[in-house]
Order: sequence, then structure tokens, then C-alpha cells
Amino acid sequence: MRLLTRLAVALGCLAAAAPAQVCDLTTSYTSNGTGAVGGAVYFTLTANQALAISSLELNASSPAGTPIGLQVFVAPNGFTGQVLNPGAWTPLAQDNGNAFAAGRGLPSLIPLSNVILLQPGIHGIALVARGFGHRYATGNPTNNFFSNSCMRIDMGAATDVPFSGSILGYRSWNGTIRAQAAVGNFADFTSTTPSGPLPLRLSFTDLSYTSSLGGITSWAWDFDGDQIIDSNAQSPSFTYQSCGRYSVTLTASDGLHPPSTITKSRYVSAEPSVLPVADFDANVYGGAPPLVVQFTDTSTGQPTQWSWDFDADGIADSTQQNPLWTFSTGGFHTIALRASNNCSSDTVTKRDFVHVIPNEECAAAIPLGLGLSGGYSNARASTSAPAWTCAAGGADLWFSFRAPCRGSYQIDTCTSTNYDSALEVFTGTCGNLRAIGCNDDSCGLYSVVAFSAMAGQSFLFRVGGWSNSQGSFRVRISLRGSGSITEVSPSCGSMPLEVDGTANLGSPLNFNVGVTSGTGLLWLGAANLALPICSGCTLGASFDTLFVQSSLQSAVPCDPTLAGATFFIQGAEVGANGACPIGAPFPFPISLTRTLRIQIGS
Repeated sequence: MRLLTRLAVALGCLAAAAPAQVCDLTTSYTSNGTGAVGGAVYFTLTANQALAISSLELNASSPAGTPIGLQVFVAPNGFTGQVLNPGAWTPLAQDNGNAFAAGRGLPSLIPLSNVILLQPGIHGIALVARGFGHRYATGNPTNNFFSNSCMRIDMGAATDVPFSGSILGYRSWNGTIRAQAAVGNFADFTSTTPSGPLPLRLSFTDLSYTSSLGGITSWAWDFDGDQIIDSNAQSPSFTYQSCGRYSVTLTASDGLHPPSTITKSRYVSAEPSVLPVADFDANVYGGAPPLVVQFTDTSTGQPTQWSWDFDADGIADSTQQNPLWTFSTGGFHTIALRASNNCSSDTVTKRDFVHVIPNEECAAAIPLGLGLSGGYSNARASTSAPAWTCAAGGADLWFSFRAPCRGSYQIDTCTSTNYDSALEVFTGTCGNLRAIGCNDDSCGLYSVVAFSAMAGQSFLFRVGGWSNSQGSFRVRISLRGSGSITEVSPSCGSMPLEVDGTANLGSPLNFNVGVTSGTGLLWLGAANLALPICSGCTLGASFDTLFVQSSLQSAVPCDPTLAGATFFIQGAEVGANGACPIGAPFPFPISLTRTLRIQIGS
């Protein structure tokens, strides 16, 4: 008997230590529709076993970097017939405050404030967006469910207002549920409605789960966030006598796994009519410096004190209810407001709420040269005159460019741009602009304008968005021509030679040797030696000009006599573990890059 007991204990310990089955399930990121900001999507989740959901990923409509939030609700027996019945839905979790959009079409991670525990069975799930709209697929579904061994998701519907209005179906939510089999001990609870007038008496219900056959054996409750245990009952009651918001903590133990603790922050609202909910607005959200912004407190719950932080340094900048503030520094500014009274306080932080844009107007255009520049953002930019000649453009930033050589130029936003851009190029001055090119989509949703220029000729151009679309972008200005860069011999020792630029008159042309621990070299030559120096290594460019450095930044001179000229470039790393060892043929190890033939184009 004692042997059997020891064996049972050992097996229990092994079960406790065993890793839980990963149950992640992704639907699809194919989408042709966007829900309203603040709207909800609905689907049915059938759990084949107990599941612990730690986070979600979803396709958010907002630009990359935008703060977003999510609330998760559950209803029994699926979503069908319950979408417009708010009383059927119970809140399970929300984001933990650290969720940001990754950009349309990309998975945005939503860490949850607490693990969601779903028992085996059929559950309706509602995901309420905060600060964004869900991306989803619409139309007649050919495959309206997704499944794995742990769960199945059946799609789906949406509403523009959570649990209200018209039901939009069919809607297939884009996202991933990050879950694992619920092996271990998971504390959870619910209660009667945790909001109401004083005295507020709540009945709490333990929902904790354990995979231990012995079940949960002890409970410890803290109802008011003072870190003092108020009850050890499984499902106790508690009466709140003072107004305020209270966090509730439950620690559940099963004697086998480590104790599990869940804290639901600000879970209880006692006398909610006098509990501040901080919020604010402003008369403008972006503009050129100095930008004067009038902030307006829109908080509810009868606050009597206000504390504003306009520069995200954690120090109060104003205690007025509706302050005026001047922003002189360019860039995005995060604003926080703490509203309080004798009962409670609440803080709202709006990330990148104000955008001070130095080049929002033509007169403040930023000068750019050849090559890739940025990143920039047109978020919260206004639309300047004159009216766009294409793309219903708007939300624009201004730049200038002076052509170093005579030739054919191209300006584009094809690199690292994350929204539907628009581009317009002008000659003349800010007071007398003449459009010479305007483009919406040339490289996908991004923009390209080509034009000819004389040496020294100046241009103005603006980058905006199709129909006021906003996001981040980079700008590349290039001089087009017939120049070429061709590999004539390969590298040895996996030594890279990277090139950025084009071989045309006036163009930047940059080279970089990817050294590890040795010394980098670069050299230019008029001839290709094609000289083998050890097995697999060929010395290409002649040593006409040697640079004891691993990178070379240069520009092709605007000299018409150089058109058609040819030279060779190669690099090396000396002193590391080389492809050519010591004595073969040099008294030091060496690895060589590829040799490039550069022909200058006009």
C-alpha cells in the first residue's frame, strides 16, 4: 500500500511538472472589411478541454504604434441569438494596457489583464474593440470554422456598437487565440453586479480550476486592496460602506500545484455616480510649431481636482481644469490627465495625442538630398493648399530638393511605408506652385513621381495620403540612368560587400564590408586582376586606391566626362578566421568580398 501511495504521489508530481499542451489557433488574416471603431465581433468557441487563454492577436485597422485595447466577454451556448442581449454577456478580461497596433494586415498582440479560463463546452465570445476597428472577412463563407485538437471557432458576426444596433453577418474575425491546456491551478472568480450605491453588498463566486483530482482546497480573499485577508470562504459575501473603486484578489490553492493568484483591478465601483472617469479632448491635434492647444476636460463622476502632464515626464504641468498649452518641440506628444475627488481618482493617457509637425506647411519644407530619408509620419497633419491634383490627397508634409546634376530623377515612398500614400511634385515657390507630377499607387499602395531636372534646379514636393490616409513613410530620391553594378567574382569566407545607391552621375554610392572581429579594407581599381590567391579566393580589383576602413560613403561627381567610365571595388577582412589561412599567401589570415564592376551612367 505504501508503495502504491508513493507511486501515486510521484505520478502526481510528474503531472504537475509536465508542460501544458499548446492550443494556439489562428483563423485567417485575409480581410475585405473593417468594423467601426469601438465595435464588436462575435463567434462561437467550442472548447474540447479546459483552456487557459493568455493573450490574443488580431488584425487592427489603426496605423502601427497606435495604442489599442480590447474587452473579452462570454455567453453560454454560443453567440447565435444573443448578440443583442447585453445581459447574456459576462466580462472575462481586458487588455493589460500595453497593446499597440502593428499595422493593417499584421497581427497586433493583445496581452490580457488576467488568464481566461474556459471549461469544456460551447461558449459565445465577444471581442469589443477600444480605439480601433476589427478587420474581418465578409461575404458568403466557403469555410466558416477553424479548429485544432483543443478547440473550434465558428464564425461569426459584428456590430458597430457592442450588443446593440444592426447585426452584421457574415463576419470572420482575423486573429489568433493564444491558449494552452489548463494543466495546473488557475484562480478565478465572479460576483453579483460589482457596481451600485452604498451600502454595496456583493456575493462572490469562486470559479477557480485545477487539474488536481483533489480540487481546490483553500481560498484567501482580499476585497479592498489593502493586502489583508478578508475571508477564507470559497464563495463569500462582502459589504462596501465607502465610495471608491476597489481591487479584489483571490488566491486559490490545491495542495499540488503552486498557489494561483488573480487580482481584478478596480473591479468594484461603490457609488459610481461620484467616481471620476478621466477623459479630455482638444481643439487641434496637430500643426506647425509653436502649436497652441486648448485642452478641455470631459471627465465624468464629479472630479474636483485635475493634474495634466503634457510631456510624459511624470510631472504635473497644470492643475487647471481646461488648460492652454504651447508645444514648441517637433514630434509626437503623449498627454495624461488625472481627475480626482474625495472618493477616487482616474487617469487617462493618450499616446501621441498631439503631433507637432515642423514641415506641415510649404514654407517650412525640409530639404532632402539623394538617397533614402526618414521615417516621417503624417499622422494628424492638415491638408494644405493648393488642392491635390490626384488621389483626393490630404494630410500632407512638405519637402524640398535641389538637383545636383542634369538628369532624370525619381521620388518614391516605396520603402517602409505603412499606409496608402500620395505624392505631388512642384516647381516654383510656395506662393506660386506649378504641379509637374502627382501619383497615388505605383508600387502597391505607394507612390512614385519621375521628372527631369537641370543642374541646380529646385523642387518642392509633398507626401500625404489617399483620401487623407495617415501613417509613417520614408522618401527615396534617385537619379535614374544607365549605370550598372555587376558582380565579376564571388566572395570567400562568406564575407559580404553591401551596396546602397546607383552608379549614375550625382548619385550617392555607399559600400560596406561586413567585418566581424578583424580589420576591414576597401580598395578601388581600374582593372580586374582575377588573381586566385588560395582555394576559392580571387583577388579582383587592382590596388589603385586603398581605404583601411570597412565602409565607404561617396557620391558620383556631376562630371559628364565620367559617363561610361568603369572601375572595380573589393573588400577584405584581415586578422579574423580567414578563408585564406596564414601563409596562403599572406602572413595573416584574410577573407575577401565579391568584386564589383561599376560602370558610371549618365
